Amino acid sequence: MELEKIKNATINEIEERMEEIRSLDLDKEKDLRALDKEVDALKERKEELRKSAKSKEELRTKILNGDVEVRTIDKPKEERKMELNKDNYLSSKEYRSAFLKNLQGKELNVQERAAMALAGTNPVIPEQLQEPILTKAKEYAPVLNDITLLTVNGAVKFAVEGTNNEAIVHTENANITPSNDSFVEVELSTYEIVKMIQISASVNTMSIDSFETWLIDNLSESLAIKIENLVFNGTGSSQAKGVNKIEWQSSNSVTVTADGSLTAAKIFALVGLLKTGYSRNAKFYMNRQTLFNDFLPLEDKSKNSLVVREGENYYILGIKVETTDSVLTHEAILGDMKRYVANLAEAITVKNAFDINTNSYKYLGVANFDGKPSIEEAFVKLVKETSSN
Repeated sequence: MELEKIKNATINEIEERMEEIRSLDLDKEKDLRALDKEVDALKERKEELRKSAKSKEELRTKILNGDVEVRTIDKPKEERKMELNKDNYLSSKEYRSAFLKNLQGKELNVQERAAMALAGTNPVIPEQLQEPILTKAKEYAPVLNDITLLTVNGAVKFAVEGTNNEAIVHTENANITPSNDSFVEVELSTYEIVKMIQISASVNTMSIDSFETWLIDNLSESLAIKIENLVFNGTGSSQAKGVNKIEWQSSNSVTVTADGSLTAAKIFALVGLLKTGYSRNAKFYMNRQTLFNDFLPLEDKSKNSLVVREGENYYILGIKVETTDSVLTHEAILGDMKRYVANLAEAITVKNAFDINTNSYKYLGVANFDGKPSIEEAFVKLVKETSSN
């Protein structure tokens, strides 16, 4: 029997072949070596079949004795489509694709039209886009990671910790008088932030994922730049109140005269103005010109380590520096930005229109933002006097 056939031979076929070999006249056989290999192969195949039969018998015994749980192959479950309603449509894949295709001017299928109908006349960005937009915005404007930022729809009123008195030593059995800790009530309204972005009509040839990436990147950058500017420079009139709108005086600021230059002594004085409780989380905020032209030249290793660089980060007297174009040149804010509270409404909306004159689509991103310093003493400022002062 050929070796290849032996691999698939049954026990009966093996026995028959072994019987044939026993009846052979070995003196007349020409190739005893080949016959020897065949006998070995037949024995090996027979042993395999014996072990297999033994394993099956042992398994049957275990099953009969209840030692093995018999499992049936589960049929694949049919995917159940989520029934859309006003409470869940924002998180559905149908609404995501409908929202993006609608902005591109593409035709919607039946399920997508149903999802858009639930959104009404002012569709908001799907939940799958909301978080990436905010995450990206924080990358463009790191100060958004530092402030107390809420995402609550509509106006909001809440309390934040104000004065926090230190603990006291207590005499055993003596009465304990509550400390005069205080809370500051902060009320935030909703003021619109809008940004118009434009792209050629070829937008409707982009895939859903590519268009989503483009939309997130552009809206995130636009919102981040505007919100960051409001955090520092908002007037407080029909918009957020920025840190710069704090009333700066000798108790909370250090001034450099119009024709004067920054000195190490003034930096020491500025850092000294900030109360210890706020200094733990404090950072410097300034633009890059101020950092490199005003602060870095004052570094003198023989006297002090005023400015230290660690990788891409800079530290002034151990306090981290965040650079931003929202602070004027030759000026700097030092403070605990957690004491700036803000609210960015979750319901970011995008409106679109086709501009026939330029053969392009225009997209208007709309968000609602308000914020203000909750505790003004948590901030001090380096002020540069102007000639008009």
